[in-house]
Amino acid sequence: MLKTDVTVDNEVLRTTRRAERFRRVWLFDLPFVDAETAAEVAAALSKTDTADGDLRLPIVVTPNVDHIVQLSEPDCDPAIAETFRNSRWVLPDGQPIVALSKRMGTPLSARLPGSTLFEFLWNRVASEGAPSVVIAPRRDVAEGLAAEHELCRFIIPPLFSMDDDVAIKAIADACIEHAIEERPRFIFSGLSFGKDQLLAKQILEQWPVAAGSPPIVLCLGASFEMYLGMRKRAPEIVQRLGMEWLYRFTQEPKRLFHRYFVRDRAFFGLARAELKRR
Repeated sequence: MLKTDVTVDNEVLRTTRRAERFRRVWLFDLPFVDAETAAEVAAALSKTDTADGDLRLPIVVTPNVDHIVQLSEPDCDPAIAETFRNSRWVLPDGQPIVALSKRMGTPLSARLPGSTLFEFLWNRVASEGAPSVVIAPRRDVAEGLAAEHELCRFIIPPLFSMDDDVAIKAIADACIEHAIEERPRFIFSGLSFGKDQLLAKQILEQWPVAAGSPPIVLCLGASFEMYLGMRKRAPEIVQRLGMEWLYRFTQEPKRLFHRYFVRDRAFFGLARAELKRR
C-alpha cells in the first residue's frame, strides 16, 4: 500500500508542512516543484530525512513533455501514473511545462532537468565517498561512474519488459540488499520511463520496516549517459530557448522522429485542456 493511502492526524500534517520548503504548482494532475535551480533541489535532498513524517513517496521523478503525453494515454500502466502523482519531488524537466505554468498564472521559476540534478548529487556523494546504489542501463555506464566513486554499488539488470513483475521484484530485491548493507542516502535509477518508476515503487513497497527509513529513489532515465558524455547535451542557450528537443532530434533523427513529430503533438491538446480547466 502506498504511503499516501495512510490517514494521519493534523499534528503530523503540520510537521510535514514545516519540513517541506518548496512550493508546488499543479499541472496535468502532478505537483511540480518550484525552485530556482536544480542545485537548490539537490541541497534539499541531501538534508532530507525520509522519516520526517511526509506521506508522499520518497521518489524523485522528472517528467518532460513526452512523459506527460505517455501518462495521458489510455494504455499507460496505472502503477506508473500513480507513482508520478505520489512522488514527493516532481521536477519540471521541460521548458513547455514551465511556459504553460506562466500562462496559467502559477509560474514555475525554472526548468529542473534530471541530468543537472544528477550531476550535483553525484559530485556530492562521490567527493564525500558516501555510499550509494546505482541501477545502470549498461556495463559501460556503470564502469564510467565506478571510476569516480569506489564505494558505489551497481546493479545492471538484464533486458526486461515493464509487465515482467518477476524481473522487477528481483531487481528491487537486489537494490534493497545493497541498500541495507551500505545504508545510502540515494538509490539512482537510470533506465527509462516506466521502468524507473516501477522499480522505485517496488523498492519502497518491499522495504523492510526493521531496516529503518528508506533511501530516496531518483528516477533519472538517460541522465547517467548525458553526465558521462555518451549522449550530447544541448548548449545552454538552446535549453533556455526551449529548443533542446530540436537539438536532440538532429543527433538521433531516426529514433526520435516518431516521438517528437507524432506522439508529442498530443501535448498541445493536453495544454489547451489544462488552460480550459482553469
